[in-house]
Amino acid sequence: MALLGRRVPTSLKVFVSALAIVDDLGAIIVIALFYSEGLHASALVWASGMFAVMLGLNRARIYSSTPYLVLGLLLWGFIHESGLYATLAGVLTAFAIPSRRSGDVRGIAAQTAVMFDAELRRTDAGQHEPATIRPTTLRILENALTRLREPGYHLQHRLENWSNFLILPLFAFFNVGIPITGSGMSLNAPEAFGVIAGLVVGKPLGILLVCWLAVRRRVAALSSEIGWMQMLGAGALAGVGFTMSIFIAAATFEGAQLDMVKRSILLASVLCAAIGAAILFTAAKA
Repeated sequence: MALLGRRVPTSLKVFVSALAIVDDLGAIIVIALFYSEGLHASALVWASGMFAVMLGLNRARIYSSTPYLVLGLLLWGFIHESGLYATLAGVLTAFAIPSRRSGDVRGIAAQTAVMFDAELRRTDAGQHEPATIRPTTLRILENALTRLREPGYHLQHRLENWSNFLILPLFAFFNVGIPITGSGMSLNAPEAFGVIAGLVVGKPLGILLVCWLAVRRRVAALSSEIGWMQMLGAGALAGVGFTMSIFIAAATFEGAQLDMVKRSILLASVLCAAIGAAILFTAAKA
């Protein structure tokens, strides 16, 4: 969609971005519910306790992300020991992190101006003293700027580079490696056919049908920028299901079967990208 530039409306890009996030969360919940092995009650009780403490911090309006991250690591450990898929800990931690209204820009700007004026007057009174800012003032200003956005935004910003440049590449390195030569690939195999049909056909049709029903039932409204052809193209691009598809495949298959399913996912992703881009390009010209 980024490569197609202005041929794709901004509202459609926002829709697909939101859809991708919800799709990943849904996949994590599916993994937690259906791919877990043997629940251990004691670890599950401890995990519930950790989550309850996090919710208590939320209710108490503790906005520092540090206690949530520490408890989130403990929650991850207990969920892993309980037999549930530990990725569920990420969803629960994100749910527990509090939200709040962004700070008033005008008020913070006025506060900042007053504090800078005070620092400048102090520097001028010192005559030859170089212009500096006291640590206390700097800490107050940093807290004021932090209030401009909610805690989840700052946490996302701090984790973004780690996720993009370390975590995802490591995931791909350890989970996607498949032999290209000397191995068979049969589209007639039920697991290969199921994966390709699900991603290339099922996903776009499912997205289109649910959106059509939502608009028909007046649960949602279609943006004036978007036509149904573009929605179909967006649905096709949503079939580029890479990380969570590989994750579920690794939890389901092994050996030669897993290699074939991984190839099917990669093939389906290429087909979905080509079909989606072709539909969106044709819709833009029309």
